[in-house]
Amino acid sequence: MTKNKKMSCLLLILLYLNPFIDLATSLSLNVFKIDISAGVIVRSGILLFLMLDILLVFKKRFKQNIIYFLVVAIYLFSYMVLTISLKGNTVIFRELQNIFKIFYFPLLIVCLNNIDFNFNYKHYVYVSCIYMLLIFIPMVLMVSFPAYTQGKVGMIGWFNSANEVGAILAMSSIYIVRYVTSKEKIGYRILVLLLTVIVYFTIGSKIPVISLVLSFGYYLGRKLKKKEIRIKKSILITSLIGIIGFSFIILPKTNMFKNIMIHLDYLGVDSIDDVFDYKFLNRFIFSDRLTYLKEVRERYYDSKFFSKVLGIGYTYLGKEDKVIEMDFLDILYRAGILGFIIFIIPWFIWLKGGGKVKFNIILALGIAFLAGHVLTSPSGGFILGMIMNNKGEEEI
Repeated sequence: MTKNKKMSCLLLILLYLNPFIDLATSLSLNVFKIDISAGVIVRSGILLFLMLDILLVFKKRFKQNIIYFLVVAIYLFSYMVLTISLKGNTVIFRELQNIFKIFYFPLLIVCLNNIDFNFNYKHYVYVSCIYMLLIFIPMVLMVSFPAYTQGKVGMIGWFNSANEVGAILAMSSIYIVRYVTSKEKIGYRILVLLLTVIVYFTIGSKIPVISLVLSFGYYLGRKLKKKEIRIKKSILITSLIGIIGFSFIILPKTNMFKNIMIHLDYLGVDSIDDVFDYKFLNRFIFSDRLTYLKEVRERYYDSKFFSKVLGIGYTYLGKEDKVIEMDFLDILYRAGILGFIIFIIPWFIWLKGGGKVKFNIILALGIAFLAGHVLTSPSGGFILGMIMNNKGEEEI
């Protein structure tokens, strides 16, 4: 077995372990009340192994890789020194844990870009099913963690964050659509479809559902454009009636719909004119992210020069600061101008390496910009990194 094939096997194992690492992280935080994230520890070890492996074994683009690793190391050391000088050493562990989450993704991209692996899209479907089962089973047993702590309703199984697991499922939506419309055994396809619909609407978040609808529309439109399928008018009309019927009968009973109504009622939306109001845009579409953006931006502009360069960090007045939850902006303000530039560099390496810009990559970046928890989440970042560097896969 070649070194590349061995590494491909290891990556496939890590892909399947991803939901269980997230599960361990959630249980350590919510059940055992351990403040140290198990996921950060495990993923740090995995990332360190990958970095050493591509330097000592693969030696592909050795000089380029080691320069980037050294740049990140120098940045992190400078960030640590600045944090201690401005905030003291009491918050240093929390600061380093959070800043690691930012640089996990670009470091991973550099590593994966050196390895040739070609996984069938079904693996991403199976991993998504593991995530969904770890939400569905606790829900049925009535031992699920709530997706939200205030106001809204939803179930998140044994995971810690509805936003993170929702983003992971959203990135896999196009693969799920492809699977349920494939020539696999009808029983398997029906089970995957039912599990997807139940879980997506149970979480309570809009992101997975919107991603599923967009994925279906994109996949159907692509097939029609290539004339790979033909839809009769009678089937189209029947399907539209079925969708409308589902919307009126089933949709109001779902957590996602209930959350939308709760949110609209809270905002006091009485007419269509209210939809175009800034308050509606900020509170409903962005879930108050624009408010946090304004606060963080002002704090960043008022900070010292070195804080603008290296970032204002994740703590404020001795406590962990609430993030904007818009990944690109969080990276810019938390890691500074220099950190943002270092974060972006591997994207050019990936594009130069011939990475395919697939639909789910565009979708993931949209989620990262609007709702966050993709590029700054090691769990979501690992899935996205694998998708971006999956060689030889049909572009979808």
